[in-house]
Amino acid sequence: FQADPQFILWGLKFLAQCTNSRARINSLAKHRISAYSQKILKEVVKETNIQYERNTKGLVYLYRNPEALAAGSHHVRLLQEAGQSLEIVGKERVLELIPELADSQDQIAGGVFSAT
Repeated sequence: FQADPQFILWGLKFLAQCTNSRARINSLAKHRISAYSQKILKEVVKETNIQYERNTKGLVYLYRNPEALAAGSHHVRLLQEAGQSLEIVGKERVLELIPELADSQDQIAGGVFSAT
């Protein structure tokens, strides 16, 4: 094994991002990029009438246990405060949104739903 200085430097930079404050900063930056991308996409579609495979049903982030769902709700609040429309939902609502998961319902605690 030969140490790779560039890899070690990358690893240290990565670890520097693994703090609560950096997670908050990075999450908010990702939110701003996402909102901007959606805005530009809507403008391009309106101007060009381009056709593409578009999901208009929203997105669900699944959680397998109540502890993970509770931890995820903290992150949801941060994004809600930034203007993101997110809803914490229980297993029943997840199954309404994605009925195909019925056979796996014992592995679902709940989720976070975004209509956009």
